[in-house]
Amino acid sequence: MRISWWVAFQIGGYEPCTVTDFEVCKRHGLEQTIADTLGPGGIMRALRTIPHLWRICEDMTEVCPKATMLNYVNPMAMNTWAMYARYPHIKQVGLCHSVQGTAEELARDLNIDLTSLRYRCAGINHMAFYLELERKTADGTYVNLYPELLAAYDAGQAPKPQYSRQ
Repeated sequence: MRISWWVAFQIGGYEPCTVTDFEVCKRHGLEQTIADTLGPGGIMRALRTIPHLWRICEDMTEVCPKATMLNYVNPMAMNTWAMYARYPHIKQVGLCHSVQGTAEELARDLNIDLTSLRYRCAGINHMAFYLELERKTADGTYVNLYPELLAAYDAGQAPKPQYSRQ
């Protein structure tokens, strides 16, 4: 029987912690990318997060030592490294939302319902490639969406912005 635990959390939340990470870097003239998984802000986030992941590893060691942790917690590289360094017997996979999130973005770009989308994806995290992208039709068959998607990009109709930065 396969057993998996998945974890997803952010210690301290976006406000105040992540915002503070950005502000402290800016105040001291340090470069901090908007991604909170790198640079000084990522290090601060790792220092807040790793002790909690270690507690989860301790629980897994006791309760489910054969389980695999599906880790969605950033900063991914530092977290998976720290867990492996201290708990090498814990099986873990570091993941992100890119497969699911990109599917949502593509559905939005094409103005179709996400539930009608079918895809086959290779890769994980920020290296996910959609090998097939299809929409279910009324008769239950599937149609390739790549020609429609490429036409929308060529016409400047996609990608559709998800966020307003105003």
